[in-house]
Amino acid sequence: LVVHGLTNADIASQLYISENTVRSHVAHLREKLRVKSRAALVATGWELRQ
Repeated sequence: LVVHGLTNADIASQLYISENTVRSHVAHLREKLRVKSRAALVATGWELRQ
């Protein structure tokens, strides 16, 4: 959902979870993929899909 440009609030609403939970998951993804920004996370996500 991050790859589709949704905000943390939008993702939380769609998944019926808190915005803090989304923020935590995004932070863990950034850590695991060793990227520093949300934009880099999106770029890496697109690369991994191909």
